[in-house]
Amino acid sequence: MLFIENKYTRIYYAIIDNAANVKIRFKTQHHHIIPTSMGGSDDKDNKVHLTHKEHFVCHRLLTKMTEGKARRSMIKAANRMLTGRANQHRYMPVGSVVQKLKEDAARINPFYDPAWRKENAEKRRGTKMSKQGVQNIRDAWTDDRRALIGRQTSERMKGNIPWNLGKVCPQLAGENNGFYNKKHSVKSLTKMRMPRKGPQCLITCPHCGIEGGQGNMKRYHFNNCKVKK
Repeated sequence: MLFIENKYTRIYYAIIDNAANVKIRFKTQHHHIIPTSMGGSDDKDNKVHLTHKEHFVCHRLLTKMTEGKARRSMIKAANRMLTGRANQHRYMPVGSVVQKLKEDAARINPFYDPAWRKENAEKRRGTKMSKQGVQNIRDAWTDDRRALIGRQTSERMKGNIPWNLGKVCPQLAGENNGFYNKKHSVKSLTKMRMPRKGPQCLITCPHCGIEGGQGNMKRYHFNNCKVKK
């Protein structure tokens, strides 16, 4: 059987049937009844129009209707629905639901799985870095750079320079910067620009008048604005 027979499966199909019987709906999103990761097709019969809230609830239910590899995929899909661009109009649930999804996503993350880490270490055991890679590391770690890092560490421990090294730190400015006089390749620039494509919806805080993207603005402004406090 594709889904586990439980109350969550019955609720899931009740939402699907109700949405299919409503002819006119506004601000809806496409939802695959049988997820494509579980073999569902992209045909019209396997799609339904759901509201933003219904769409999130269905993906939340799918995490309780599946098991094994399918459940891992459903947790990832539900977790991705908590983020997105401003023009995607994501439904944001209450904090307890967000926390539960984040915890589920952390549990299935292979990086935190001791068995996966051990297996990965076994695969890497006996492998060697290429001669060019070893030479690149040797060229990068010159005596001057080692001395500079040593001085910076000592000064940080004394509290004389900030820990957030970067543009605010003159020790890594100009020729001391590892990327000095270098440029990104066309391929790297293309990758960096990809997430920035699409319309950017800017909103303004009514308390301080600062304008910015929805994510940071809702986090640091509006009800959390320092001017309001």
